Amino acid sequence: MPDQQFKRQLVTIMSIDVVSYSRLMGENEENTLTQLNKHRQTVSEAVGRYNGRLFGVAGDSQMAEFSSPVDAVRCAVEFQRSIESGNQELKPEQQMQLRVGINIGDVIVESGDLFGDDVNISARLQESAHPGGVALSQTVYSHVNGKINLTFEDAGQQFFKNIQVPVRLIHVQFNTDLKNAGTNTNQTPIAALPSVPGLADRPALAVLPFEDYSSDGASQYIADGLSEDIAIGLAKMRWFPVISRNSVIVFRGKPVDEMTIGRTLGARYLLEGSVRLRGNELRVTAQLINAEAGVNIWTNTYQYPREEILELQDEIAHSIIAVLSSQIDQAEQSRSYAKSYEKLDTWDLVKRGLWHQNRMTREDAIKARELFGHALDRDPNSVEALVHMAWCNFWHVWIQQKDEEKLVEMENQARWAMHMDRMDSRPHMLIGISLLMRRQPDQARIPLKEAVRLNPSLAIAYASIGSAYILTGRGEKAIAPLKTAMRLNPVDLNCFHTLGELAIAHFITGQMAECLAFATESLGLRPGYWYARIVRISALVETDELEEAIREIDILKAQNPKFSLDDVRWLPFVDNTWTGRLIDNLLVAGFSDEPG
Repeated sequence: MPDQQFKRQLVTIMSIDVVSYSRLMGENEENTLTQLNKHRQTVSEAVGRYNGRLFGVAGDSQMAEFSSPVDAVRCAVEFQRSIESGNQELKPEQQMQLRVGINIGDVIVESGDLFGDDVNISARLQESAHPGGVALSQTVYSHVNGKINLTFEDAGQQFFKNIQVPVRLIHVQFNTDLKNAGTNTNQTPIAALPSVPGLADRPALAVLPFEDYSSDGASQYIADGLSEDIAIGLAKMRWFPVISRNSVIVFRGKPVDEMTIGRTLGARYLLEGSVRLRGNELRVTAQLINAEAGVNIWTNTYQYPREEILELQDEIAHSIIAVLSSQIDQAEQSRSYAKSYEKLDTWDLVKRGLWHQNRMTREDAIKARELFGHALDRDPNSVEALVHMAWCNFWHVWIQQKDEEKLVEMENQARWAMHMDRMDSRPHMLIGISLLMRRQPDQARIPLKEAVRLNPSLAIAYASIGSAYILTGRGEKAIAPLKTAMRLNPVDLNCFHTLGELAIAHFITGQMAECLAFATESLGLRPGYWYARIVRISALVETDELEEAIREIDILKAQNPKFSLDDVRWLPFVDNTWTGRLIDNLLVAGFSDEPG
């Protein structure tokens, strides 16, 4: 039996309720009912004047819908002022006040009533309104700001019962004349969205509804599905908040510039996108915008055959998500580096430390550890600081090839980060990497697979699963997750590592041409990556390209003067056959630990 198709529409919803109705009824039933009927008449007349419709009357509460948020706010202010004026003629015990909450949302319409989460949000806003006042959601405020001569009070993000996402609460201030509501000359502006509770100064991102640029609009369902999938996937990144779809949907098709959208939503970054269907080809374009500066910092276009789009939709979304995370991370590193040290908060300390860590020099590694340490001194429970200090310990062990107790420290930091946020995929991944480096690849796959379950766009977790197979000599099993990692994020800073792993995986399977190609590509990104260099040398030896292998030895010594065969023996393969084979090939090519 097919699912019922409900009628949906985007409306402005007003929730109205009486303040302390039960107390008033207990004190004087007749006066309370008299005042309630008068107020209802006042409300009804105002709603009619502003092209609204009343519905859902129940006891002392009622709802109204409007096509215009400006009309809804004007209506609410008018009848609240009228009721306030009437109350001045009554004794305090006879006065009755209303609360009003107004929200915008996509709702289900059935038998004249409206249903959905956004209806419930309007009721929660009403409960938070001041007696005799009007409370708005951020989405309503974004539409009336600058169009009504009123001032507003920002109450910040609120968590309402049975509502999954926080809602920004705005109180209307009745201190101006409504008859001049066509313009706004003295409105007190609301600042950009304050920090999300518990997330300090982290950068919020908003995924704007993707546009369908096809001539017949036949791809709108694909555009909607992509933007929703991307928003949900980005939320799994955990390290930056994603603005809820309900707050963003109101900007569909609106001629509003990105800086205004960013200020309204409190988003530092915006993702815009479009789909266009031409013949049998679907083109998807996405671009990341710094809303504070109004500049584009990344864009890409994806092209697919039309008949494959439904099968590939998840892959497109995951690819965009993985790249966006890297791009935002790099932008935040640059942003923190531009600040003076005295102004750095915990978030900025972590991002500046990450900037140093990504340079991958001994000096920068020391500086990164220092910055992460300062961040943890300020907030010992910071997941971000714990995650990156754990990474710092990993790179320390890789570069130094000693102090392997740092791997235990790495795991402990990751486990504490996981304790603070079990839904963050990165601590699970770091635990897995720690186990890899301690020659426990089979055990490592368990937390690594949990990491990709929590975040299917975490490219480096897929690469680490590939590494787990490599360290047990199963190169054929490693290739698929490694290629998934590359497909998800081909511009990641760690791509040199993934390409090096693809090289050794193909070396293990005897596919030397592919091994050489991946090793060359890895070295093109990071010429000093000795692991990819020795894999390339081994493949050259085994394909009888000895002269070229000898030339590669010279390059290895020049770029890594401290490299020795002990570095190869240290690699955490379970079976020493593979390290022995790499060493034998280096010796054939003329490598020697002896100086000169």
